[in-house]
Amino acid sequence: MKNLYLLLIITLLLLVGCKDPQFSDIQKVDAYAHEIKLPPPFSSQFAEYSTMCSFGDNLMIIPQYPHLLGEDGIPGRALVISKNLISKYVADKSEIPINVDVYDFMGIKILEEIEFYEGFEAVATDGKNFYFAIETGGEQPSTYAIKATLVDGAKKLEFEKDSLTKLETPITLNNASYESLVLYKNRLFFGYEGNGANINPNPYMLSTDLNFKNHKKVNMQNLEYRLTDFTSVNSKGEIYAINYHWVGDTKKYKPIDDQITGTDYSQIGLERFIPMKFKSGRLVPDPKRPYLSIPYKGRNWEGVEYLDDGIIAVTDKHPNSILMYFYEESDM
Repeated sequence: MKNLYLLLIITLLLLVGCKDPQFSDIQKVDAYAHEIKLPPPFSSQFAEYSTMCSFGDNLMIIPQYPHLLGEDGIPGRALVISKNLISKYVADKSEIPINVDVYDFMGIKILEEIEFYEGFEAVATDGKNFYFAIETGGEQPSTYAIKATLVDGAKKLEFEKDSLTKLETPITLNNASYESLVLYKNRLFFGYEGNGANINPNPYMLSTDLNFKNHKKVNMQNLEYRLTDFTSVNSKGEIYAINYHWVGDTKKYKPIDDQITGTDYSQIGLERFIPMKFKSGRLVPDPKRPYLSIPYKGRNWEGVEYLDDGIIAVTDKHPNSILMYFYEESDM
């Protein structure tokens, strides 16, 4: 009988240990911020930045429409900044425009031929190969994936036409697609924009191999409001995700009370960065780290990445092109 009781206790402990953490387990911390000013024309709201990633010692910030930074003979461009330069900029509390570079996007004309093409939304990279999510509109919004390779010795990416692949989305929602993308253990994980309980009761991330094949639907928990980007994954399997709500989207996303705080943000708006981690090949909430809370100012954060002991994020054209470093007070 004692052995039976012991077996039951061990089984219960294992079941508790296997239970996924919940978003409600995550605590809040107020984030501090320092803006990194961009020089013209990159500071224009019409750059409409949409995502970002680290590669080597650099940070690449990608416009939704790279052709807007292109010129004769160059189909499109992305903004590139040295991460060391950004770190120094933040440490010095600089307020002058930072020095930037551009990388050419070669072979993207094929994207503009896609019906209802609406630009770049997400990126992941291993430092050599880059994987992108491309949004389309119309009555049936969808996502295409495409691969590009960094050209050795040149500041450019060559896009592979033959890699272009249409992806199935969990639901059909106007002006919504896979807005987040992370590379983990040679698998790509595409995160859909709308995962609220009223619009997407069975949310999942779409996982593919590096050729956008062998699709798997990886279940995730409901999360209200928009999910607009992931950082890359760190050595501990951790990421941060942008969770944003503009009050004008309330009718579209039909949010219930927030899973983290229990608050209704539908009429007051929300800007924050949520910690998540990989557990058994799925992204789940990470209660060992706090979420970074910032005041709501209607800033549509579309790209995020790790930098030093904080994160760096960029907006699209609403309300302007803003590049900002966020950190906890103890980190500075």
